[in-house]
Amino acid sequence: MTYFWIEAASGNAKTYDELVEDLNRIDRGRPLVCESDPYRLYVQVLHSLLAGYEIVCLDDGLSEEELARMEISPDQLTESFPVQPLNLGGVEDLLDRVRNHDGNWHVSLYTSGTTGRPKQVRHRLQTLTREAKVSESHRNDVWAFAYHPAHIAGFHVFFQAFLNRNPIIFVFGAEGDQIVRAFTDHGVTHISATPTFYRHLLPYLKE
Repeated sequence: MTYFWIEAASGNAKTYDELVEDLNRIDRGRPLVCESDPYRLYVQVLHSLLAGYEIVCLDDGLSEEELARMEISPDQLTESFPVQPLNLGGVEDLLDRVRNHDGNWHVSLYTSGTTGRPKQVRHRLQTLTREAKVSESHRNDVWAFAYHPAHIAGFHVFFQAFLNRNPIIFVFGAEGDQIVRAFTDHGVTHISATPTFYRHLLPYLKE
């Protein structure tokens, strides 16, 4: 059993087999996703990639005023459309389909908007996976996920881990003691994070 997603704060976990089951159950696509559950966010992203429709990912918790500045109405958050089932045959089938994707797909993410209205930027699969290192030598990596899941840095970490079938330990937003305990409990080998994250973590490190 290989874990796909483990959350440090809640302990919620999903295996790669459960990921396949959740993808196969989807019968409606969502062109715009605003999820408080990071696992559900990436399930929708993977589904859009495999089913061939573009997707827009938003930070969760946006107010109506913030959405209005982005020219998005609350009704758009619930829009969906029927899709054919993926009928994935298993984990290797899932990974093969993503690894061999023709690249004709986009996901749109928003900039932080610190200098004004957030700007939508479209990304292709190739740009999200360009720096990913996929090989047998990375098969046993365990990645800590320390970025906001709807931001570009989070997508880079996600695809690095996913394409190597690595466990992803979601530590973004967790308390320092929860993060350190997750590192130990799950044998984290790799982490990419901001300086702010490391400064937050330092008081909890004993070694």
